[in-house]
Amino acid sequence: METLDKHFRALTKAVFEKHGFQSADLLSHWSDIVGTDTAALAVPERISWSRPTNKGETPSGTLTLKSAPGRALDVQYKADLIRERINAYLGHAAIARIKVLPGAAAFAPAPKPTAATAPAEPAPPAIAALEDDALKQALSRLSAGIRSEKPRSPQGQ
Repeated sequence: METLDKHFRALTKAVFEKHGFQSADLLSHWSDIVGTDTAALAVPERISWSRPTNKGETPSGTLTLKSAPGRALDVQYKADLIRERINAYLGHAAIARIKVLPGAAAFAPAPKPTAATAPAEPAPPAIAALEDDALKQALSRLSAGIRSEKPRSPQGQ
């Protein structure tokens, strides 16, 4: 039995090569490579490869990023970090330059999963005695969040 993955790779190979991507890995793992904050600001549009001048030289690429409206300057400040992370992911210095174009980003990162609204443990008696249902639910969620073992601040994640 064959997997569909093999057929999809064959179908999409020409499209990725047209935009300079050798495979979909950079696009599909974009938020993992550059981080979710940076991935929300910009997405890769194409890679332009230079021709090597010497015989043994490897080609280097210029990655063109499309930034979110009004965030091109923020992305430009992060360009060196983005280039380092991409080259570390690829395992060699494939990207030499990053060019940032302002405009609408092509896709947004996947939303973070939300926690369940119902607390796993029963509410403390002081909360259960409240008459306002909305307040009771909010305090129950807060109590469950405090008792959880997950980090609660962005710095702890």
